[in-house]
Amino acid sequence: MRIAIVDDEIEWINQIEDLLVELKRTYSDIEWDVFFNGSQILKQYCQERRPYDVLIIDMEMPQMMGVETALKIRNYDSNVHIFFLTNYKKYVFDSFKAEALDY
Repeated sequence: MRIAIVDDEIEWINQIEDLLVELKRTYSDIEWDVFFNGSQILKQYCQERRPYDVLIIDMEMPQMMGVETALKIRNYDSNVHIFFLTNYKKYVFDSFKAEALDY
């Protein structure tokens, strides 16, 4: 399983990676990449068709918000599972636009 973490805050990235390291002990086929903004992951999607099974995306990022990033990714990959991370309830309905699996 290939996972992409998209977040501009290293603290959150580190927490997610710690959890993935624990999961990898049981499920050895887990791999992940880290991106610090939406533009970086979109570039990856342009280079490689359907590169990820799961996206974990922060809602608030500079340059491009998480929902905008997810909507653009949906143009390349309608099957990827998307999970949004945020501390703000105000974005909950925006997550439906990108057909997120969880918020």
